[in-house]
This record gives sequence, C-alpha cells and structure tokens, in this order.
Amino acid sequence: MKIFYWNIRGIANTRSQLEFSNFCRIHKPDFICISEPMVNLVSIPAFFWSSLNLKLVTINDRGSSLSNIWVFCQMHFAPNIISNTSQQVSVTVLVDNTLCCLSFVYALKNPFTRRQLWQDLVDVSLFGGPWMVIGDFNAVLGAHEKSGGCPPMRLACKEFKRMSDSCDLIYLDTTGSPLYMVEWLEIARTH
Repeated sequence: MKIFYWNIRGIANTRSQLEFSNFCRIHKPDFICISEPMVNLVSIPAFFWSSLNLKLVTINDRGSSLSNIWVFCQMHFAPNIISNTSQQVSVTVLVDNTLCCLSFVYALKNPFTRRQLWQDLVDVSLFGGPWMVIGDFNAVLGAHEKSGGCPPMRLACKEFKRMSDSCDLIYLDTTGSPLYMVEWLEIARTH
C-alpha cells in the first residue's frame, strides 16, 4: 500500500496542483493526506480529484476553523472513519483481506493542546490490528531529532514518547523530496 502525506499550503494554485497531479500519476498512491491546505475544500473543483481517480474520504472537524487534514483514497477502497478530531483522522480499510487502521495527524504547535491528540491516538490504538500513523506531530522524541532553534521541551518529548510507547508504535525513517512529500510502504504496527 502506498500512502502519501503532503503539507501543502498552496494546493489551490495551479503550480502546486500540477506537481500534485504529476506525483499522483507517477506513483499512484492508494491514500493521500493533504495537511494545512489553508483553503476550503470546495475551492478546488471536484473534477481535479476524480481526474486522479481519487475520492474524498473525509476532512477533519475543526469547528468553525478551516479543516487542515484532507484524506483521499483511490476509488476502489471503502474506508470507514473511526475517529475525526481537530488534530487527526483515523480510518479502517481492508487491505489484502486484513482490516488495517490508518491515522493521519496534523498536531497543534502548543504541547499542552497536543495532549488531546495523544489521548485520541491512544483511544484509536485499541483497534488492535495493523495500524499506521503518519503526519506532522509538531513533536520530537528528543533533541537528536531537532535541528536549529531552541531545544525541545523535555516534558513535551516525554509525553510524545509515552503516547508512542502506549500505542506500541514503531518509528520508521521518512523519505521524500524537499517538498515534504513522504511515501510510506509499510504499516507501523503489525499485530
């Protein structure tokens, strides 16, 4: 399964849409998460997505604020939404006769407001099957993962690690282009 996560503020502009379209046509990802688009979903014509053989799964619920997580999948998938909050969207989907869970994250920058996300992910972890969590956590496990700026808050690192350990997550190295594209070919938890 190919899953693509892109933090793309410029999805409404022609150049970004062209890059996005080219990437999708070449790599044919099964699921795509667009984070922080900074526009309303309806500002992009529906035919743009259908021309890429994509359908909308869901957008996250942020009350009166613009959604900042859009999840799409290939037309032949039939995912079920199991959790949808201001910082994550989680779905289950049948992959090779195995029910898997996919969680897409765009965490708030404030470590105290991220605590709700950590609890949401712990709740989703009760799913118990293969589970992949991907996104922008705005958190690191330690100072070794950060470059530049102030060192991370020790408490924030501990809370992120506690959630990761509670959920039995395995950290996978990321790959991608300077455009912050990430392609994952594995599920993060396999029990």
